[in-house]
Amino acid sequence: MRHKLPVRTILAALALSVTAAACASDKITAPAAPASGSLLGLVGGVVGGVVNTVNAILLPAVHRGNALASDVSVSQTIGSAGGTISIPKAGMTITFAPGALSAPTTITATANAGGYYAYTFQPHGIQFNAPVVITQDMRYAQTTGLLGGLLSVQGGYMADGISDLNQSTGTVNVAEQLPAVTSYQTDASGTVYPVTTYTVKHFSGYILTGGRQ
Repeated sequence: MRHKLPVRTILAALALSVTAAACASDKITAPAAPASGSLLGLVGGVVGGVVNTVNAILLPAVHRGNALASDVSVSQTIGSAGGTISIPKAGMTITFAPGALSAPTTITATANAGGYYAYTFQPHGIQFNAPVVITQDMRYAQTTGLLGGLLSVQGGYMADGISDLNQSTGTVNVAEQLPAVTSYQTDASGTVYPVTTYTVKHFSGYILTGGRQ
């Protein structure tokens, strides 16, 4: 004698299968795993994807492992043709696509002191007309324990700037979650290391976090 399954049970099973498929699609094939605590294998969404606007959600910040003793700032004028600004000491580059700015503008990028991938960009509040991409060298990232209930590394918009980050607890309030992609590059010595990239549409404060999906 056949027993009919309740509709509620069937719907629950379908929901679980869809969730499992979605999680599986986030994985990529990485090189051999490095030392414990590095970022290889953590993959976010698609650069330029949908921004998740949230109401000051509290998330763990990604620890950089090579803390900065003080702020490091670089200023450069970027025009309509686009350009890049780099802070080698922090492993960060920000790239402005052509058309992002309609007129020459002095941009100041500051890597904030401390042990997290936190940045302040000025002029505060400026909006962009084309992609502006932040690229972060993650070879020293410490992510042990980061994945407890979290599915990816993402960019986070700090509406109140660096004051949104609690350095003692390693948590940060973010007003937007930004999809990020972690890929791999090879340096001159042949060492493979992870690089995380995400797109921003306005300034000023950004940080890498564990992101809920």
